[in-house]
Amino acid sequence: MRALQTLCQAYWTPLYLVARRRGMNQHDAEDAVQGFFHNLLRNQALEHADQQLGMLRNYLLAGFEKHRIKLWTEKNKRVQGPGDLQAAQEAEQRYQEVADVDASPETLYLREWARLTLERSLDKLREEQAMKGQLERFDQLAPYLIHEQGEQSLQQLALEIGMSATSCRQALFRLRRAYREKIQEELALVLGTNDLDEIQRELQALYHAFDTP
Repeated sequence: MRALQTLCQAYWTPLYLVARRRGMNQHDAEDAVQGFFHNLLRNQALEHADQQLGMLRNYLLAGFEKHRIKLWTEKNKRVQGPGDLQAAQEAEQRYQEVADVDASPETLYLREWARLTLERSLDKLREEQAMKGQLERFDQLAPYLIHEQGEQSLQQLALEIGMSATSCRQALFRLRRAYREKIQEELALVLGTNDLDEIQRELQALYHAFDTP
């Protein structure tokens, strides 16, 4: 079974945003997410997930919506486990940042999943570069990893960090390739699979997450 800690790290905040946008208060949303993951572990639900039902994140969202509605109906008691406080506080802080965004719960869920995946992947790449003694150069180039630079912008960047334009272009190319690899590794870890087709589908969904209206 996929490690629950890995799933929590990837989906705690996205599911929390769904619960809050659906009208749950802060404490009820915490309970709903925590209880949902507790049930996944107890019932080993992911071991029996039908691949025809869709990708993991869609399966989790559908399962959480059923769980949330059940809680809402039955008014279950609060369930809280060790280590929940920090995740809950960070999720609520994130919700306050996007509370006024005009987007559906499903869109917020998708965007937060993508944001956190990119963030974890970038952190791992930064750690790797630090181990190679290249942290300062990485921090200089990191803001330019996502978007391609025009020739004028590239020359300005190279001048600022003391590189030739050619060397700067090559360094960015290598870092972007390494970043993509880290994203793929992160998706494989959360999905619990090395299936290249499945990882590629998730990668495409991630890249288009912020295009969703």
